[in-house]
Order: sequence, then C-alpha cells, then structure tokens
Amino acid sequence: MYIKQVIIQGFRSYRDQTIIEPFSSKNNVIVGRNGSGKSNFFFAIQFVLSDEFSHLRPEQRQQLLHEGTGPRVVSAFVEIVFDNSDGRIPIENDEVRIRRVIGAKKDQYYLEKKNVTKTDVMNLLESAGFSRSNPYYIVKQGKINELAIAPDSQRLKLLREVAGTRVYDERREESKIILQETEGKREKINELLQDIEQRLHTLEEETKELKEFQELDRTKRSLEYTIYDKGLREAQSKIKHLEVKHQEFADTANTQKASMAKLANKIEEYEAEVQSTTQKKEILVNEQQDLYEERQELIKKRTNLELDVSDLTDSVQNDRSVQESSKSELQQLQLTITNTETELNKLVPTYESHKENEQKLTSRLRMCEQLLSQIYAKQGRGTAYKSKEERDAWISREMKQLQKSLTDKKSEMAAALDIVQKAQNSLAGIEAEVEERNKNIESRKVAIDESRKFIASLRQKLDEALDRRKELWREEQSVDQALQSVEESLKSTERSLMIKAPKGISRGLESLKRVVSEKKIKGVYGPLIENFRSRERFFTAIEVTAGNRLFHVIVDTDRTAAQILNHFNHMKLPGEISFMPLNKLISKDIQYPDSTDAVPIIHRLECEDRFKPALKQVFDKTLLCRNIEYASKIAKENDLDCVTLEGDQISRRGALTGGYHDERISRLTLQHKIWQLQDDLDKQTYERQRLDIRANQTKRESYYQDIKSKKDKVKVLETDIQEISTNLRSLQSEIGTDLASQLSDNDRQEAEKLNNEVQELKRRLIDAVRNRTSLESKKNELDYLLHSNLIRRQRELQQQMEEITIEDHEMQLDHVEKELSRVKQNIAKASKRLEELSSLIETNTKHLEDTANELDDLKKSDRIEKERFEGISKKAEKWTNKSISLQRDVEEYSQKISALGVLPADAFDKYQEVPMKILWKKLSECNDGLKKYEHVNKKALDQYVNFSQEKEKLMKRKDELDKGHEAIIELMEVLELRKHETIQFTFKQVSHYFSEVFKELVPNGKANLLIRRNIGTDSESQSQSQTSSGSQSIEHFTGVGIEVSFTGLAAETCEMQQLSGGQKSLVALAMIFAIQKCDPAPFYLFDEIDQALDSQHRTAVANMLRKLAEKAQFITTTFRPELVQSADKFYGVRFRNKVSHIDAISKEEALQFIVGDDD
Repeated sequence: MYIKQVIIQGFRSYRDQTIIEPFSSKNNVIVGRNGSGKSNFFFAIQFVLSDEFSHLRPEQRQQLLHEGTGPRVVSAFVEIVFDNSDGRIPIENDEVRIRRVIGAKKDQYYLEKKNVTKTDVMNLLESAGFSRSNPYYIVKQGKINELAIAPDSQRLKLLREVAGTRVYDERREESKIILQETEGKREKINELLQDIEQRLHTLEEETKELKEFQELDRTKRSLEYTIYDKGLREAQSKIKHLEVKHQEFADTANTQKASMAKLANKIEEYEAEVQSTTQKKEILVNEQQDLYEERQELIKKRTNLELDVSDLTDSVQNDRSVQESSKSELQQLQLTITNTETELNKLVPTYESHKENEQKLTSRLRMCEQLLSQIYAKQGRGTAYKSKEERDAWISREMKQLQKSLTDKKSEMAAALDIVQKAQNSLAGIEAEVEERNKNIESRKVAIDESRKFIASLRQKLDEALDRRKELWREEQSVDQALQSVEESLKSTERSLMIKAPKGISRGLESLKRVVSEKKIKGVYGPLIENFRSRERFFTAIEVTAGNRLFHVIVDTDRTAAQILNHFNHMKLPGEISFMPLNKLISKDIQYPDSTDAVPIIHRLECEDRFKPALKQVFDKTLLCRNIEYASKIAKENDLDCVTLEGDQISRRGALTGGYHDERISRLTLQHKIWQLQDDLDKQTYERQRLDIRANQTKRESYYQDIKSKKDKVKVLETDIQEISTNLRSLQSEIGTDLASQLSDNDRQEAEKLNNEVQELKRRLIDAVRNRTSLESKKNELDYLLHSNLIRRQRELQQQMEEITIEDHEMQLDHVEKELSRVKQNIAKASKRLEELSSLIETNTKHLEDTANELDDLKKSDRIEKERFEGISKKAEKWTNKSISLQRDVEEYSQKISALGVLPADAFDKYQEVPMKILWKKLSECNDGLKKYEHVNKKALDQYVNFSQEKEKLMKRKDELDKGHEAIIELMEVLELRKHETIQFTFKQVSHYFSEVFKELVPNGKANLLIRRNIGTDSESQSQSQTSSGSQSIEHFTGVGIEVSFTGLAAETCEMQQLSGGQKSLVALAMIFAIQKCDPAPFYLFDEIDQALDSQHRTAVANMLRKLAEKAQFITTTFRPELVQSADKFYGVRFRNKVSHIDAISKEEALQFIVGDDD
C-alpha cells in the first residue's frame, strides 16, 4: 500500500485542480523554491490523514481556501488515491480514494465517492497499519529541530506515545472514575441497610397477634393459591379440549369448502349451459320465424305465378294479329322519316352559317363597346387621381388582377378543349360502333333468340342462387350470433383473469398492451401464462409454484424490455411489470431423480421451443410429487423444491407451505377457458371469412359514362380572353402618360369612330338574330317531328314487334311454369325445415328445462351447504368465544396467583388433594378468623415484607458492587503492569534501533538512550542495562536522555546539550528512524529533514532513505542534491500568478531546480 496520486483544488496556494502524476512506491523527491507551495502540498496530505486539522472552526476553514486574484474560491478538496493491490486496506478495490471537501459551512469526507465520517476514515487507516501513537510518519519543517532541543521529559512523553500507554492511561482513568462511583454506591447501600435493619427491628416488636395474623394470612394465601391453581388448570384443560374441537372444525370446514367449490363449479357450468342453450333456442326461434314468413311469401308468389300462366296462355293467341298490324304501320312510318330527314339536311347548313355570322357580330360589338369604355375610363382617371404615380399604382394592381383572370380563362379553355377532344374521339368511336351494330342487327337476330333461351336458363339459376343466398344469410346470421357470444365470453374471461392478478400487475399489462399497440413494438410475446399449456389437473401445482411470475412478460431481448420501460416512463403509465428477455435467460441442466412418484413439473408443460428458457427459469427446480411425505424426502435428498397436486409445497431449505386452494379463483383455470374461447373464436372467424368470400363472389359491377359538349363554352372563353387582353394593352399603354381631365384628339376621334361602328353593328346584329331565329324555329320544328315523333314511334313499333313475338311469349310461359315449379319445391323444403326446427326447439326447450331444474337443485344444494357451513361457523364462533372467555379466566387466575406475592414453602402441595368444597369452607373459616385481627396494622406487615425484599435486593447489590470493586482494583493493577512492561519493551526497541540507525548514519559513532529515574528525592541517571529490572514503577521515570559519540571513543561521549546544531539534527533523525522501525507505516512524508545537515551526513541520510524505501514509500522535500541523487521519481513545484503547480520532472531538472535556488 502506498500513495499513488494526490488531487488538489482550491486548497491554499493550489487554486486550479492539480492532478499530480502517480508517485513511485519507493522514494519520491519534491523540489521547489521557498514559498512555491511545497509545504502546502504536505499540509494537503495532513489535511486528509492527520488529526491536526480536525474540528476546524469556520474562520479556520476559510483560511485553508485559496486567496488570490480572480473569482473567489468557495470550496476546496484534497483527494488521495491509495494503491491497494496488496489488500492492506479492507476494501475490495485495487485503488482506494479518500477525499475531504471543505467550504465556509461544510467539512465532509468521501470514501469511494460515498459520504463518510472522520471516524470512519481514521478507523480505516488504523486497520491498514497507521498508528495514532506514532506521529512521525509525517515530519514537517521544524519537527527535527523541535525533537533535537527537546528536554528529557519531552522525549519520555514521546516514548509513552510510541508505546501506546495513552490507551492504558485512559482506561486507568476510566477505571478510577468507576471505582469512585462504586465506592459511593457501597457507602449509600450500607446506609440504607442500616435504616432497613432498624425499621425491621421495630416491625418485629409487634405482638403475638401479628404472628397469628401472619399465620392465618399464610394459610389464607395457600388456600387461595390452591383454588386459583385448580381453576387455572381446569381452564387450561378446557382450552386444550376446545383446540381439538377447533382443529376438527377446521378439517370439516376445509372439506365443506371443497364441496362448496365443486358445487360452485358445477353451478357455473350449468349456468353456462343454460345460457348457451338459450342462445341456441333464440337462434332456432328466429330462424323458424324468418322461415315461416318466407313460406308465406312463397305461397303468395305461387298464387301470382298461377295467374301469370293463365294470362300468358291467352297472350300467345293474340300475338299474330298484333304483329301484322304493327308491320304495316312501320312501313308507312319509314317513308315519312326519309322525307323529313332530306328536308332537314338541306336546312341545317344555312342555319349554321347565320348562327356563325351572329356570333361574329356579337363578339365585335362587345370588343368595340369595351374599347369605348376604356377611353372614357381613361378620361375619368384623369380627375379621380391626384398624381400620375397614384394612377400608375392603381393600373398596376388592375393589370395583375386582369393577368390572373386571363390565366384562369386560358386554363379553363384548355381544359374545355381537352374535354371536347376526348368527347369527339369517343363520339367517333361510338358512331363507328353504332354503324357496325346496325350492319350486324340482322345477323344477330338468331343469336338474340338463343340469348333469350339462355337468359331464361340464367333466370332460373339466378332464382336458385337467390334461394341459396337466403340460406347463406340465415347461416351467416347464426354464425354472427355465435361469434358475438364467443367474443363476449372471451372478453369477460380475460377481465376475470386480470382481476385475479395483483392490481399493479394488471394495470401494468394493460399499459403494456397500449405501448405495444401505439408504438408498434415487435418481439413482445405476452405474459408467461399465455405461452404454455397443461392439463387441468396440474393447474393448482403450477400456480402455487409460479405465483405472480405467471404474469412476467416474455420479450425477445433486454433491449426490447428497456425500450418498453422508456415508453412507460415517458408516457407516465401506471402499473408494475417484470420482463423475461429470452437472450438473457440461461438455464443449467439439472439431474432429476429417477422415480415414478416424483416428476419434473416442467415435463407437464407444453410450449414452443423458443419459450422453454422462460419456463425453465420458473419451473426447472421443482418436482411434482404424489404426496407431502414423499415430497419432504425428495426435497432433502435432491436439493429441489417439491409440490403436490393439492398445492402443498416443500422448499429445499425445509420450509413447508400449503392449505386449501380455491379452484374457482384459479388463474390457470381462467387462462384455460381463454384458450378454449380463443379456439372457438378462431373457428367462428374462419367460418365468417368463408361466407364473406362466397358473398364477394356474387358482387356485380356496373360502369356509366356521360359526355357533354363544351364547344359553346370554349367560344365564350375565347371572347373573354380577347377582351381581357385588350384591356391589358390599353392599361399598359396608359402607364407613364400625363394625367388629363379631357380626351386627346386621337382619343376623341377613336371614340367617335367606335360609336359609329357600335351603331352599325347593333343594326346588323338585329337582322342576323331575326334571320337565325326564323331558321332555328323551322329547324327545331323538323327536328322535333323527326326525333320526338317519327323515330320514337318507329322504335316503339320495332320494340313492340320484338316483344310480342310468339317465341317470346312461349318462352315467358315456359319460364313462369318453371318458376312456379321451383316455388312449389321451396314451399315443400320450407315446410320440412319448419318441422325440423319445431322438433329442435322442442328438444332444446326440454334440455333447457332439464338443465334449469338441475341448476335449481344444485343451487338448493349450494344453499344447504352454505347453511351447513354457516352452522359450523356459528359453532366455531361459539367455541372461539368460549375459548376467549376461558383464556380470560386463565389470565385472571394467573393475575390472582401473581397478586398473592411470596407464598409459604408448603403452599404448592399442602392442599392439592383437598376437594374444592372443603377448600372453600376452609377459606371461609380462615377469613372469619382474620376478622378478629382487623385492628392489626396491615400496612406495617406490608412494609415488613417490602423492607425484607428490599433488604435482600440491597444485599445482592452490595455483593455485586464488592465483586466489581475487587475486579476494578485488579484491572488497574494489570493495566499498570502492562503499561510498565510496554514502556520497558518499547524503550528497549527504540534504544536498540537508535544505536543501530546512528551507527549506519555515523559509522564511527556510538549512541545510547538512557532512562532518567527519580528515586526518593534524588535524581539519578542509569544506563540501559539497569532499566531491565521491573522493580521500579514507571511513575519514577523522569525522562529519556541521549549519550552519543561521533568518534566512538568513550571519552568523547556527549549529551544533547553539548552537540552542535547539525549533530543535534542528525541525532534527532536517528531517533525518528528508530521510532519508525518500531512502528512501521506504509509511507512517510518528510519536509526538508536535511536542512541542518552537512554534506556527509546528508549522504548518509539519503542512503538510509534508499534502504528503507524498499519496504515503504517516502515523499520528501529538499534543497540539497544528496536526497535527489537517491530518489526514484522527481516533482517540481512552481509558483506563478500566486498559484502553485506541481509536475513530474526528470532528475536533471530536479538538480537544476536546486542549483537555480542556490543561485
């Protein structure tokens, strides 16, 4: 162990955080100029490790803070990093950090970044080998000189500290204080005993009546004790009997509870059966009602079809006469249509020419009127605006609006032209198609006849498909009702399962569903309970084994779990949740016993292979055993947990848990029901999907296309675009011109010209409109006659001829007859199905009644069982109350016996065989006898008893104090002896090492330590050889003297007062090294110990340090090169801007420091 690193900030001259490069475990030297901060570095280490800086006042703490330029320092810290690779400090780290932080109002210690007390730090250092009795592992400046000039008495005090006699002295002083307290208590007890003896003597002088009274009183208390004791034992016996009864009740109650649980399960099953049968019955009744209504509709349809057959038979006979008359009228109508079309074709070109001329005139008229309006508007703007700039600004705004309008019109026209083009293309295709179809009309007549037959066949199939669709609708309705019922049951069961889980866990699982749904998180497989299956007989054992771990959530990785927890915290969701990340679950192979009566419970679980690690984590170390006795045996032999089918558990550590388990609240039972409902839901969902597919196959698609002409709109848009463009050009030309309230000559001429042109255009437009109107009226008359009369009538006749063909009527008749046959078949099927439904409804009704009756019987049995259980409970309550009453009697008897106080010796056996009646009689006689002594001072008697008891207690206490007094005196003698032996031993050690060290430092020299004694009134110095005798007490020691010779000659032996300053320092160093050898520390800090030495002796000290550095770390400061030469690592302290800095340097730089300082 050694100081590896020191970190300083804000302490004295070290303002900035100073991280000193790691020290060597051997000899380290620090050099620097005076005032640079070397001593402050030593103070920093003392600040953390020494008692010198304990209990600092606020002003003292403030003085330790850096005071320099710049921001004020409000706190400082010093941190020492110890190398603990040898484990000397009892902390399991290779490095141990101790930090002390101070401020104006705080002083705190930290061990490994944890706040600790000063005592904790000191105790830790003592456990690592630091002795509080040896103050010389840190030697500050002046300490050497202080020791060199110290008197003998001071050196004796130092010897006592090194020997650790302070502990003995402290314990001796403590023993003296305890001895004084003990003697005071003994004196006080003696005084009390004298008073009590006097008082007892007075009480004993009572008359004979008092003794007789006491005798009768003892007899009375003996009788009362016997009566109370017998009552107590009788009550205890009754309590034991009641406990047996209570245990019998508990067994009966457990049996009764099990029976009630089975009844409750049966009731639940029958209620579910009643609900299911009721739903089936409702479905069947609804189907019966729908089928009955459908049959009535079919009967009506049959009647209508029979009438249609009769009507069609009559229609066939009239077809030929109607067909002949229609053919003649059609020929005459075709001739009229041809003449009308010829006349209309001649009229249309003339009409179009007049219409185009009218549109041109209208367009030109609008253009002239707009130009004329612009000229007058220009004249108006000359008076409307105050300046040319204001007018130009308005024109710019108006042009922007016109430009936008122009863009919109162009876009609208482009869209309209596109529509026109598409319509024209479509129209051309339609015309070509119409022409092609007209050519093929004749050739398709045969195909139409065949199509009619095919249509008739399709109609028959359509009717059959419609019937099948109705059946599918009924089937779909039935499936939907079943699906809805299963979904509701599933939701109800899932809610029940969540209720059985702890509140925090159920909330956590609900929150988990929300997070997974909203954040689309993958790799979440749900709670453990949802990911395995087992047989129902194992549910109780599985549930008591897993407990709430059944709700631990399985996820793929720990990253997924962390992601979910982050969302939980961010969204502030409620609940508790535990994860089982599959990538972190590691299971060991377990050797199970080979037995048919004990099998691993995990072998009774089924799950996917990827979830097996999660199941092993919970169930791997549990065996399923046939009974509790075998489970106990297996658990001890195989170090495995065991569980029975009833839920009794035996821990491998020996604990037994079990009891009654209510299967009605079993979480696995609810989960099993959820599995079943999910299977039913999957089946119903599949059936619904199958019906949807069949329904989708019957869908029909239709498309409509409607084309409108856009040519007129395009022309209107073209005219609007011309007007806007003209307006824009006019406004553009006006920008920049001067304002004028009158028209210019050109404008007046232009306006006059436009007025004339407008008048002419209006006249010509009137004539054009009159001519176009006349032609349009005639054209419309011919067009209406052709399309609304002649062609329509032609189509009616053609359609009529097609509709009244004999084949068509015969085909219709055949179709109606087949439809009539199909309807009759459907009526027969409906009637048969109604009979089946009536039978099924009757069967369901009978089953429902039977189930309901059985359910009523079960409920009656349940009520009877509950009443029986209540009866047992009342009895148990009665027994409990009786037991409580007896327990009160026991307590009352016990209190009465205790109240009797000290009983006579024969009171316990004297009257035990006497019957209770005789005891009560004797007690009554005794009470009568005591009435004669009512005048006796009973208080005096109580006082006599109390004083006697008090005397006995005081005697015991006196004996204890006497023994304690002797033990304290013996302890003080032992401490004094050990103290004497310790000082003698320490003196011998220090004297030996002092001579040895001095010999190394001064090879030709010699040095001895002497004990100074005070014998009688004389003071005498005796040699070391005389100190071995233990006959003299250490209290006669007055000091420790030193005799040295630097030449080895006895004649030149000197004491400390006769030595020079350098020799004194060398002797003091030898003394310090001797003390350190007696009580070695893991490291030493020396601050300029070579200051007063000459070169030869500094070299000797340097060699000594090099030798000692093999076993301990040394950190020294020096101004001389000798210590630098022997060091292993070097540090230089610099002082810049009133701030100290310490850095690791080379030996050469260290020597340069010293040379520069000497200069």
